[in-house]
Amino acid sequence: MIKNKFFIPILVSILLGASAQAEILFSTNMNSASGSFGFEGTYPSGNYSLDLTSGGYNSNGAHIVINRNALQFPFGFYHPGSKPGGWTWNDVAYVRFRIKFDDNFRWDGDGSQQNKMVDIGGGANARVILHNEKDRPSEPCALNYTEYTSSGPITYNTAQDYGLPSNAFSSGDYGSLALKNGINPPCTPPVVVTHGVWYHVQFAVKISSSSGRSDGFFKLWVNNNDINNPSTEVLNIIRELGEWNSSWDVGHYWTHDNPNRSQGWVIDDYQTATTFDPNWAPSGAASPWTQNGDRGTLATTTSTVVPTTTTTSTSGTTLFQDTFESGNFNSWDYVTGGMSIVSSGCAVGSRCVRTSLTGGTFNNYYGDFLFGDHASVRGDKVEEVYLTLHSKFDAGYTWANRSQKIALLNLTDGVSNDRRYQVYLYVTPDGYYAVDHSYIDTWDFFRLAQNQGAAAPVRFGQWDALKLYVRLNDPGLSNGVVRLWINDELKISYSDVNIRRNTNYGMNKLIISTYTTGDGGSNGVQWHDDFLLTTADPGSTGGGGGTTINLAPNPPILLQ
Repeated sequence: MIKNKFFIPILVSILLGASAQAEILFSTNMNSASGSFGFEGTYPSGNYSLDLTSGGYNSNGAHIVINRNALQFPFGFYHPGSKPGGWTWNDVAYVRFRIKFDDNFRWDGDGSQQNKMVDIGGGANARVILHNEKDRPSEPCALNYTEYTSSGPITYNTAQDYGLPSNAFSSGDYGSLALKNGINPPCTPPVVVTHGVWYHVQFAVKISSSSGRSDGFFKLWVNNNDINNPSTEVLNIIRELGEWNSSWDVGHYWTHDNPNRSQGWVIDDYQTATTFDPNWAPSGAASPWTQNGDRGTLATTTSTVVPTTTTTSTSGTTLFQDTFESGNFNSWDYVTGGMSIVSSGCAVGSRCVRTSLTGGTFNNYYGDFLFGDHASVRGDKVEEVYLTLHSKFDAGYTWANRSQKIALLNLTDGVSNDRRYQVYLYVTPDGYYAVDHSYIDTWDFFRLAQNQGAAAPVRFGQWDALKLYVRLNDPGLSNGVVRLWINDELKISYSDVNIRRNTNYGMNKLIISTYTTGDGGSNGVQWHDDFLLTTADPGSTGGGGGTTINLAPNPPILLQ
């Protein structure tokens, strides 16, 4: 099929690395019909209408109506798709927009009834299409699509698998959004949408690190601001660069409308940029439907990506290290704004991380590093780690009445990105270091307070060397181990911790964090330096006085 030059208002952000400054590449608020609603142009007129409407999300918007008796034809907008310097290997592009399907819109048209809503690139493994379509039992990525792998069959879901009535698909009240490799798999499982509801859409496409390499991905967020938990995704796929620096199309192509009805949708607020927007979906936005109530089933190719961030030595495996001497956050997979690398006042070397804390806010600044069997890495499961780092808080800071986080270790199921369990290091409201572990599904938190000798408080204005040891429990047993050394003195030691209940999930995400929980915190400054995550004891962390402890496995203890 020939790719035409037009495209629906959608927002693309490009994650060029955590240290890159956010740069809006293209943006239109759709408030005026002049100048093709802010785009470079519109596709030549077809069997559709395009009008300015006051019923946009923020103000005006573009109302596209497919006229009755329409079959296959192109329509929509187009704009230059390149960025300064052009797209290249390892770039990640985000697209976002807002859309509401008309109240009379039904996904019950002839044949396929689909719209290639956003169309980027061209050629084998380069073209990306965001599809809006009805249920199509013969078509991967359509409404009742379950998963596709290069070595397995295509299977299908029913409406009940989404928690919908059995006749929901046949009634035409529900359609889907899914990202495809052109018009073919690999593709994301669909996100189910309906008419009369505003959907705030973002999607990401990662270009492979080199031609033919299976380390690209598609990710789609619908009314969802959590970059770490897309509504649906497909990982470890080949993504080439073909035609990425040409026009990008919005709207692009319509196939087989119902001949008895004219229907359409309103689009508003389109952008391209260099970063994900964590505030794109407003509070209270309606949640779409995903398969089995989760965020979607991952579809992958059979290729395996070899992790490049792990080194092995006779003393164990170094999973991650960042002294911040590079002056950037490139060692991390994702970093929010708010944290800065500075060149004074550091614990080790000449650079460290400094974060200004604002009283009465969550101070939700963080960075993620993915490892082990995380869905984005697909390496070996990690069940035992040492995490060392240096921490400091400036004098004058008043603690919030619940916790001030420093670093976290998350466990997922290795298939989705959803966090299931956590172990994290934080400061209590009375200023003492502590460790918590938590069950995310039931929102239960368990404090592991200092229980070895005199409790050690935060020393304002001074660096503290911290070493956290975690060994996961055997599934179904309370024999997990958590220990914390503060300035080389053992202060926390528990050997009966039920971290992951009866699952076999591994640790696979490290988070540097400044998250403030509770009320009453003041303005202040938090510091981090010299992160090391390893499977073997790294020895002294630079504090005074060591404590040796036997780390042999504990005998099983029945689940309590």
